[in-house]
Amino acid sequence: MLTSAPAAATESAVPAKTTTAKLSAAVRARMKAAQQLRWAKIKGTAPAPATPATKKVAKAAKPKRGLTAAGRKALSIAMKKRWAAKKAAA
Repeated sequence: MLTSAPAAATESAVPAKTTTAKLSAAVRARMKAAQQLRWAKIKGTAPAPATPATKKVAKAAKPKRGLTAAGRKALSIAMKKRWAAKKAAA
């Protein structure tokens, strides 16, 4: 009688069951291929043979795009026009 916990206390201690999103087989395959590529890069070993899933993951990185000198100059001119119009209105 003194060694067991009350019934109400044991029922509330059980966490509520949560549901998780189901992933398709294709998504799991892509995740696996991506993780294998990451580990291969870290370990410095050759990655696993290319499969359709790894081909999608191992895309070439796009170079970052930036402003050209002409584009920067056009933006500068446009901003100067806006500030001149704002100062004239004030």
